[in-house]
Amino acid sequence: MESASLSQTAYDLKGAQDFFRLSLQAVNDFGTEIATLRSIASLSFLRGDPESGRRDFQAALNIFQKYQGYDAYTIASTQHQTELAWALAEATNGARSLVEAHLQAAERTIAELPISPGVSNLRGQITQARLQYERAGILQHGREIEAMLHQGAATSPEGLRGLWHVNYPGAIVQNGSSGKPHIRRASLLVMSPPGAAFAQFTKDVIEDHVLIQREMGTVSVPDADTVRLEWGSAFRNGPGGPYPVVGFSVVTVDKDGVLRGQDFVAGLPAQEWIATRGLGE
Repeated sequence: MESASLSQTAYDLKGAQDFFRLSLQAVNDFGTEIATLRSIASLSFLRGDPESGRRDFQAALNIFQKYQGYDAYTIASTQHQTELAWALAEATNGARSLVEAHLQAAERTIAELPISPGVSNLRGQITQARLQYERAGILQHGREIEAMLHQGAATSPEGLRGLWHVNYPGAIVQNGSSGKPHIRRASLLVMSPPGAAFAQFTKDVIEDHVLIQREMGTVSVPDADTVRLEWGSAFRNGPGGPYPVVGFSVVTVDKDGVLRGQDFVAGLPAQEWIATRGLGE
């Protein structure tokens, strides 16, 4: 593979591609073959032959027909990386609609995986790629909510920045200190620090006037209608002290400027919530 890399550096793209194709005949392991197929496909795009590149990317996606027995995470993360590489190749080719199609395909590859730090990282890679393409003018999706986050325009006149009062209508605490049932509540603070690539948030979940969970992380925009709160750091207070939790929240904004969210935590059913401006009760 070293000769192919040297050919790429020297701008002998055809020579590098020919060497990669020859090397496929001797490859007998999954890792080398998938990397080689992606390289061949990317070189086809660089040489102005996108149709060949698309065939080779599809061959990379079909690799598990040959190499079987891998676990779900390995398969999904491999397909995820291939779709991101394909999106980048289409971006260099100016095929804007196909860039978005492959970013969405990358999202689908990991949609069924259980929540974990690894999956959160994969989702973050998609978000970062989409934002880079938007800033480069390749994609337009998500600009409305990005403006809402950073300039306070679009869907909500005041933007998402600021303090929100959150209610969990389906989570009722039966035996509070007052002896009366009450609804789980939270405060959500969304900030957009100067120079930051992402807006940031902190959400404190309260039961019976006691902090039971804190979530902190970044705000991402997977599409024009949805905001994701990516929990970079979260903990829950338990009898033995605080312990980490892994999860994320999906949020939409209705026409009245009310946030409607769902928290997804590994091993637990989704929790729905609604949020309005201010501290509330």
